[in-house]
Amino acid sequence: MKKIIFACLLLLYLFFSCNAQIKTKIGVERTYGIEFLENDAIRKFGENNEQIKQMRSLSYKKIIARLNALGYQTEEIVQDANSLNRRMLKIFNVDDESFVNSIIQTTGKFDIWETYCDYDRAKQLKDSLSNDNEIAYLLTENLKFNDDFSCRYATDTYAHLLTNRRIVYNNYWDYLMSLFSKHKIFENLQFMRGIFKNETPIYTIKTGKNGHSLLNENYIKNTGIIEQDDKYQIVVQFDEQGTLLWQQITKDNFGKQIAVSIDDCVYSCAIVNKEITNGKVEILMSFGKEEAEALSVVLKSGALPLSCFIVLVY
Repeated sequence: MKKIIFACLLLLYLFFSCNAQIKTKIGVERTYGIEFLENDAIRKFGENNEQIKQMRSLSYKKIIARLNALGYQTEEIVQDANSLNRRMLKIFNVDDESFVNSIIQTTGKFDIWETYCDYDRAKQLKDSLSNDNEIAYLLTENLKFNDDFSCRYATDTYAHLLTNRRIVYNNYWDYLMSLFSKHKIFENLQFMRGIFKNETPIYTIKTGKNGHSLLNENYIKNTGIIEQDDKYQIVVQFDEQGTLLWQQITKDNFGKQIAVSIDDCVYSCAIVNKEITNGKVEILMSFGKEEAEALSVVLKSGALPLSCFIVLVY
């Protein structure tokens, strides 16, 4: 009898010990309809093209892999017959719907850019923008510039552009950017918004030929997070070729500001103060642990071949 009791206690101990190490979230069951956006390839070859089908399938599988890595349990659902570009996905333990939405809808496009963020160009841009009556009408305070020479405007006016963790693309933002785009007073200038908690700065990005960045997600080897003062930062490690490119970029741009963007939103913009030879770049914005882990997983998995958005949830 004692042996039986001991065996039962041992089994209970092993059960709880093993399950304590499984990072499983607790939440409700939700089914998501995910629509993949048209791009130039789809418009050129059509939805039934074999390459497009592979891109769609890979994007879907990457989304599932990201969710699984973050502790969500998923089940693939047979393709929605109404649309070749739509996929259905069941998630059994949704604990925060806005967080899950952001994981699904983040493409994971990573870029490093040169910028026009310096005093002289900021002054020229401010003069140009300040003389635009249409922009002046939209802004609730005078145009100002942050320490990194990004353009700042009143946050309250654009509060409706923000969700819990993601800025929504909508007509109002597109309209504002169309106004700013009239002031491309420098060569290869592109305006790009920033992701910060208390404001939405606009950065002046210098694009390369055909709008390309200096370095992108294709060179990412690994990602991780580091804790600093109860906040977390993301560290991106490049592969061998990316390490050499990053070293040259930091050498060529010593003393200048370099911007790091994800899905064309600036997450970090800092002055290069040394040549970096270890192939690492830190995204300096402070995150909570959950946000940092999610973004690290997204970047490590690579960008989705096709961007997507959620069309229904039930």
